Amino acid sequence: ANNGGNFKIIAIRKGTTLNQELIVSPQAKENIKTVADLKGKKVGYVKNTTAQYFLYKMLSEAGLKWTDIDALPMSTSDGLSAITTGDIDALASDIIKGQVAAVPVPLCV
Repeated sequence: ANNGGNFKIIAIRKGTTLNQELIVSPQAKENIKTVADLKGKKVGYVKNTTAQYFLYKMLSEAGLKWTDIDALPMSTSDGLSAITTGDIDALASDIIKGQVAAVPVPLCV
């Protein structure tokens, strides 16, 4: 969380449940600007949660399938650790806001 603003939100999905966020690691932020750029990338998510559902929806809206990414189920704490170290390229979660510094960018180009 004290990374000095190295994270970038590439999508937010607002709904009646929670704000869903998709952030990019500091190491991948120059190469991933939209959800479509996740093709072939390692993307962490918390399995069987709204974050997984909204990640699936974001991928669909960007013209991608679940199989177009290297989807990695993990706990929230493992996901935050992996995104910080660059072990994953992106992380879908519903609790990131306030835990990391982030900058919003467009969902699609």
